[in-house]
Amino acid sequence: MSKNPVRTYGVAVKIAVSFAVAFVIVSTAAFGILYIALSSNLQARLDDILKKQASDLKLLYDSGNRNLFSEEINRQARYEGVDRMFVVVMNHNSGPVIGTDMAPWKGIPGSLLSKGNLQQKGEMFLSLAVPERRHQVRIITNLLNDGNCIAVGRTLRDNDEVMEDFREVFSAAFSIILLMGALAAWFVAKRAMQGVERVTKTAGIIGTEGLSKRVPVGNEGREIAELANAFNGMLKRIEALIADIRAVTDNIAHDLKSPLTRIRGIAETTLTGSQDLPEYREMAGNVIEECDRMVSMINTMLEIARTDAGIGKPGALMVDISAILKDITEIYEALAQDKGIRLSLDISEPLPELPGDKSMLQRAMANLVDNAVKYTPAGGNVTISAASDMNKTIVSVMDTGPGISETDLPHIFERFYRGEKSRSTPGSGLGLSLVMSVAKAHGGDVTVSTSDKGSTFNLSLPL
Repeated sequence: MSKNPVRTYGVAVKIAVSFAVAFVIVSTAAFGILYIALSSNLQARLDDILKKQASDLKLLYDSGNRNLFSEEINRQARYEGVDRMFVVVMNHNSGPVIGTDMAPWKGIPGSLLSKGNLQQKGEMFLSLAVPERRHQVRIITNLLNDGNCIAVGRTLRDNDEVMEDFREVFSAAFSIILLMGALAAWFVAKRAMQGVERVTKTAGIIGTEGLSKRVPVGNEGREIAELANAFNGMLKRIEALIADIRAVTDNIAHDLKSPLTRIRGIAETTLTGSQDLPEYREMAGNVIEECDRMVSMINTMLEIARTDAGIGKPGALMVDISAILKDITEIYEALAQDKGIRLSLDISEPLPELPGDKSMLQRAMANLVDNAVKYTPAGGNVTISAASDMNKTIVSVMDTGPGISETDLPHIFERFYRGEKSRSTPGSGLGLSLVMSVAKAHGGDVTVSTSDKGSTFNLSLPL
């Protein structure tokens, strides 16, 4: 019992870890996408600034006023900072022609010459590393009318600082959200697993104290409530089956006493008698008769138990109810005539076939007819009828017997129950129980109406 919380906590931790892993994967992908998008956007904005600046300076340079051009580029460099931007006009053979202070940009002119794009027409962008400086420089080059090339460069420090701030903010937010999300996932999972823990705890109690314990239904959610209800339903079903097994065991022990006592009495009487061959033959016949009765009773009890437990489920073959009733009528007609009873079959219209187990239905209907013939006095009538609608077929067995008392009526479908009026006739009290089990197994039901003028049993079977 003490290990149950550890197990549920372990599941909660696994769920929290799974959430954290999924969150890390998704967040990393999102960070990568955002990082690339932001970096591209910042570079595009810087390229637009460089493009506009280079275009304006190219027009000024091509106008031929070199002094004005020199003043303008130096003014811009002082305004932006000579360590943040530069402008240089270069000849592809001799190098720098005119430009701003290039002291902070050591190595850049040589790099531009080595790139070989000073003679290319149109605007060209490139990023270069600056010796002894942390940040690269973004440069645009454009060919001038005199064959020289203008290069305008700006440091990527601002862009790098924005990206660094983005990484720091994202890392901090990611860590906080991951921690809070993992804790929240663990808390939610732990709360949800409380229902499973109750089921486990109840199962442990049942193992030691019996099946009367039930799982309390909490408010962890619909799924956990359904699990608890399903477990409680299973317990109820098992408890009912065990109660039935105990009842059957008690009834078997009780009802087998009589035939065993009779067998012992027959054998004892024969042994203390004259012990001639006819008496031994009579004893053997009586013993066989009692044994057959016990075997029949045990087989019936087993069939009821299998049917109630859902082991012997009905087949899905189509069954002709009319043919079954005709066969049963023919079988019991001779017995009814011997008792002076009129047995009739009344089927006014063809009955549709229905899905089921033919042998089980034969046994159930035969039991109803057998009971009717057994308890109907001479001169009475037993009528078998059947009718169908769109949903079901109802088989009715009506007799003109003494009826069933109000005291016996609520118990007639119980196993081994025999009413006051039936105690004088042979039987085990299992016939109507079997009928009810077969009906339930087919999704149907059995009802009875009775009076002092007779009883009518209605077996309802769905189509």
